[in-house]
Amino acid sequence: MKRGGQQKYQYPKGKFPERPTDGWDFASVDSDAGKLIIQKFDDCAFNSNSYCHFNIYNKLSPSNECVRKQNPLYFKDFVRQCANVVRCKKGVKELPRPTRVRNKERPSETKIKTQTKGRLPILAGNWKLNPATLDDAATLLRGLADSADDASRSVEVVVFPPFPFLSTAVSMLAGTGIKVGAQNCALETSGAHTGETAVSMIASLGCEYVLLGHSERRSIYAETEADINAKVHLCLGWEGHHHPSLGVILCVGETEEEYDAGLLRSIVDVQIKKGLASVNQRYLGRIVIAYEPVWAIGTGKVATPEQAQIAHEAVRRTLAGMFGDDASERVRIQYGGSVTPDSIHSLMIMPDVDGALVGGASLTADSFARIVEGGATSYVGSMKNESLK
Repeated sequence: MKRGGQQKYQYPKGKFPERPTDGWDFASVDSDAGKLIIQKFDDCAFNSNSYCHFNIYNKLSPSNECVRKQNPLYFKDFVRQCANVVRCKKGVKELPRPTRVRNKERPSETKIKTQTKGRLPILAGNWKLNPATLDDAATLLRGLADSADDASRSVEVVVFPPFPFLSTAVSMLAGTGIKVGAQNCALETSGAHTGETAVSMIASLGCEYVLLGHSERRSIYAETEADINAKVHLCLGWEGHHHPSLGVILCVGETEEEYDAGLLRSIVDVQIKKGLASVNQRYLGRIVIAYEPVWAIGTGKVATPEQAQIAHEAVRRTLAGMFGDDASERVRIQYGGSVTPDSIHSLMIMPDVDGALVGGASLTADSFARIVEGGATSYVGSMKNESLK
């Protein structure tokens, strides 16, 4: 479909079909995520002998042939509120004819005034299930402590070791300016919950952040949006007198299939709205959003700076819709996904990229220190440029 000057359509409220007709090999609409999930049925497998064509309304030529063996498959044209015709070998089914929305009738999007670098960058390292032993963790922590310098003190730096290493990390990084956070927390505060760790326990160690909503927690451990939102409230609600208040890094991001289908804005919009549901605006100073495209995590792929900026603008637009423009300007948004010392500068010069959530590169003290230095240098440079204007 042509990007420029195309005609936009939307269905009258309640007119979009929620269930497929008999004999169709299509599933229902997931309205929360704003996407149509095409699922495989026994009588029509997606293979070279049975495939489907997806075409824009009134353009019936099979120019966008789709042959897939895995599901779910997402309908990008649905999210863009275009009318679609779905053709399969069993026949042609046309959806209800949509009403045209003229330019002057379309609701205007929230205008976001980007603030170049008024927000203090935050560089964070997520160790995940690494390293293997306490001795290895101590070696890494010692390297981080030794590499701490003026650059690391000009930005906010946080590391997220596994739970068994948290106490050691807090002790060894004391006085370096590097903060420590936990990779997760329990849904409960106490009781018979074997294997769980409460927010009070995390704070009592001296940790200052909790990482929530990571794609691995969502996909592997089936954490729901409701689970993540409950954990956000537990962390923000902890305000111990003798222990630090906990901040939250909330991860959002789309899969490769969702990105290819043009669902980036829809996915992050839903994840943020549900993750921060009922959060009081006064807590926004303790919240960081980490945009992590799932397709870039641990794959070596990295979004271009321009792609990252587009995603971060979408995040800030959702925050503006929830909390207002001024409040959204103060929230820091990190980029995550195969960040390296070579890519950090080009990412950080984007006006809405306020830091990075680093995976594999944070497991080597030298590479993480270089990322921190690159982020700090970009920040200081941008501040100098702003002062000259």
